Amino acid sequence: MNTELAEVRVQDGESIEAALRRFKREVLKAGIILEVKQRRHHESKRQRKKKSKEEAKRKAIYNANRPPSPPKPKEERNGRPGGPRFGNSSRSSSF
Repeated sequence: MNTELAEVRVQDGESIEAALRRFKREVLKAGIILEVKQRRHHESKRQRKKKSKEEAKRKAIYNANRPPSPPKPKEERNGRPGGPRFGNSSRSSSF
C-alpha cells in the first residue's frame, strides 16, 4: 500500500490550471491512479495467476504467428558499409 500523498503548492502568480496540471503529473508519478484501479475490484491470488497464465498463452500464440522481422542493415562507419575492413578499428586513419 502506497501511503505517499501527492501535494502541490500553488506558487505566486501561477494559474489554477497550471497547478492542476502539476498535481495530475504528481498523482500519476506516485502511482495513485493505478492503485485505485487495482483496488476497484478484489481479485484473489488464484484469479491473478489464472489471468497471467492466459496472458502468457496469448502472447506466445501471437509471437508464434508473427512474421519474422527483416534483417537490420549493418552500421556504416568511416563512410563505408560494414565499417573498416582491415586493421584495428579503434585507430583513426590519416588518409
